[in-house]
Amino acid sequence: KQRYQRRVRVEKSGGAKGFANMIFKLASTVYHAGVLTVTVSFAFFFDDFASIMISGKSLGPLVTRLGLSVQKFSFIVHMMAVAVASICPLSSWAGIQIGYIESAFGLVGIKVSGFSYLLKSIPSTWLTS
Repeated sequence: KQRYQRRVRVEKSGGAKGFANMIFKLASTVYHAGVLTVTVSFAFFFDDFASIMISGKSLGPLVTRLGLSVQKFSFIVHMMAVAVASICPLSSWAGIQIGYIESAFGLVGIKVSGFSYLLKSIPSTWLTS
């Protein structure tokens, strides 16, 4: 229900449509549409759901007009949102990961800073889907 309410707010505010109209001038080919999708998805690093919702809703009509397939567009938006949010220490996922790290070390009696271990783990983070 909460995700639906977020989506309705973005749609009714007109922000997604205005954003798409503003950046429509930057893309003229299928390649540009793909690069723009990656860039916009990367810009919303703080939350994977927000990235998917904002990028998908604002760029959907644009990439369709430029000829990027819906499947490829969906794949780019989803993979960028999940990958960026999972490795960014400032995302909504960082809090849960820090909690998991501290809890796991706590089970064996070791007190650690979950944030420092999260930062150390970024180079070895592999995205699996």
